[in-house]
Amino acid sequence: LAMDLVAANQAKSEFLDVIDPVSHTNFGPLEVTELQGSNVWDLDETILQSIEFSGEWTVDTSYSQCAWIYWRRSGSEYRSLFQGDESQAIVLRNTTLGVYSEQGDQPGFFSSGYDADVHEWNFVCVVGEGSAKGGGLGTSTFYVAAPGESHVREVGTADRGISGTRLR
Repeated sequence: LAMDLVAANQAKSEFLDVIDPVSHTNFGPLEVTELQGSNVWDLDETILQSIEFSGEWTVDTSYSQCAWIYWRRSGSEYRSLFQGDESQAIVLRNTTLGVYSEQGDQPGFFSSGYDADVHEWNFVCVVGEGSAKGGGLGTSTFYVAAPGESHVREVGTADRGISGTRLR
């Protein structure tokens, strides 16, 4: 499954709903605001989640999830992208990047060993390999970049995959 969610595209539209042009998934109404010269969705008090059963996907054994994000600096100890029913592939625990999984015999947070800078934009990408049986088996390798950097760099691996998790 591919998606192309860009707040700047919604800012040019007359619609309030965030609708992915690739999968046609409706994520409901979100207001576009501006942060440091970029159009963004303010997710401090809400999450980006499909509505009315317009989209739900099961993560395959090989997967990539990437996003530009300005992490929320306050509130919960955990901040995640792409919320799943059992696991989240990109999670910040305080400032540590990793995976959160309810699957397997030892559920919890699995660190990549990398501390993100929550005071600037981050490009974050996870490339995962999981088991066809699910259960959290696998690995997740993390890549990051900051504004002005010409390439992404590998920053760590967590010993947990999220294949079999349903995202919506």
